[in-house]
Amino acid sequence: MILDQAHQLCNGHDQLAFGFEIDTRIPNPEFSHRVQEALIKMRFHSPLVGSNIKTGNARPEGPRRFWEYRTCSTTEDARQWAVRALRVTPVDNVQVFLKGLVSKRLEDTQLVDLRDQPFACYLLVDTVGSPRAIIFHVSHALMDAAGALAISKLFLRWIVQGPDHIGIDGLRWGEEYKNLPPGPVAACGGLKPGWESSCSTMLTDIQKALSRTPAPHSLKPSRPDIMDLGKLVYTKKVVSRETSERIIQATRVLGFSVTQLFNAAFAMATFRYHPKGVDNVDNAHVTLYPAM
Repeated sequence: MILDQAHQLCNGHDQLAFGFEIDTRIPNPEFSHRVQEALIKMRFHSPLVGSNIKTGNARPEGPRRFWEYRTCSTTEDARQWAVRALRVTPVDNVQVFLKGLVSKRLEDTQLVDLRDQPFACYLLVDTVGSPRAIIFHVSHALMDAAGALAISKLFLRWIVQGPDHIGIDGLRWGEEYKNLPPGPVAACGGLKPGWESSCSTMLTDIQKALSRTPAPHSLKPSRPDIMDLGKLVYTKKVVSRETSERIIQATRVLGFSVTQLFNAAFAMATFRYHPKGVDNVDNAHVTLYPAM
């Protein structure tokens, strides 16, 4: 729930949209039906997409947020959820629609009874109803890059296979909660001796790392204030396959990982594009957040 807390503090900063454009000969009524059935399969495979993020009782440090999931009793219950989670939307331009979507908070675009649900699916169609794209609008607390790629692969497979082959009616509804991911404590093997004091120490260490002196170097904003909150800026830089292979091979020869390569590139770019403000080169540093 840390990412969700970031959302509360940053007014939707952690929400994202991803998807894929479509070129298919399947007519829209049939394609929409396949997307809907694939959503039902997704609800069983990854029940968290049908969960809610609720706000608990107020505390001095702020209200605690928590996941809430209610099982589906029957296939029809799951189908009713899929009908409400799927938005078939006519568009003239996919990119223009995407820019408008990410400029809004997810909860402000949801139906009233789905307002606390951190997931929505859009099937974009052209003016004559032909499929153009599938877009998921989600909270980062629900899905990261790896999860987005994994579920996209499965979702496309289910669409191609069609309702007759993905076995919707044979799913054991009411037991899909067993597919929910374990909580962080359970995933680490349960409560450990001395966890209360150890967690307190860990949080103190994190606070020290993020408040070092001198402060971490960073880029200088081109403007003092955010003029258009949520505005999407599309940047594309293509590196040739040959160049990518040489960089990755050299990185491995030196014994580094690709993650370390990107971290180093981020730090070097920060100093290159904002060389001023470094009083002592020996103490200068850049903080790499977990999201980098």
